[in-house]
Amino acid sequence: MCEETLTLADVVGSPLITFTRNSRAHTTVLAPFSERGLRPSTVHCITSMAAIARLTQRGLGIATLPLASDLSGPELFSTNVYAQLPLLPLYCIWRRSSDAASYKAIADLARACAERHQRLAQRPVGHH
Repeated sequence: MCEETLTLADVVGSPLITFTRNSRAHTTVLAPFSERGLRPSTVHCITSMAAIARLTQRGLGIATLPLASDLSGPELFSTNVYAQLPLLPLYCIWRRSSDAASYKAIADLARACAERHQRLAQRPVGHH
């Protein structure tokens, strides 16, 4: 983890690697730039978090990933960027079947993990 806290102006000149164009995650990441009159130099739109991590690791740009993504590599590190992003909803859906209890247990586990990460995200910068 880099201890320095960056601003959006610090990173706007670097290529940004983000999620599928016009997805909620994509527009959520770009909104703070727009609100400050900033426009990233290049925006790569990728569908897979693993691919986003690989492209970042290869030096193609700066990526935004959920705290819980658990994607790491020798060339990847996280840093603090001073920007308030809204929380994104988490949806778990499944087909009704005899395995419904298992699916509900997985959804409950995902909810608990999301709530834990939300609490961590609300801590002051530098205390993660």
